[in-house]
Amino acid sequence: MRYGEIRTGLLRGSDGSAEIAPRVLSRELKALTESGLIDRKDFGVVPPRVEYRLTRQGQEFCSRDLSDSRLGNAPSRASRSSESLGVAAE
Repeated sequence: MRYGEIRTGLLRGSDGSAEIAPRVLSRELKALTESGLIDRKDFGVVPPRVEYRLTRQGQEFCSRDLSDSRLGNAPSRASRSSESLGVAAE
């Protein structure tokens, strides 16, 4: 999923959540990339084009977290972030 698609979806607050500032979105995407949950692909063109995908680790994390939520445990902040970001699976 491209950065612009993620940003547009979150800035609309389409899922009933509050809007997210672009600076916060960039910070969260960087943190998810550094933690190995998402992969960032920079195409090195002008205007900038960047795409994000869930890594295998990210897929496992989300599926494990979804299993926990079915058992009545609250979803973690990281999984809510990745779900709300609409990060595509590999």
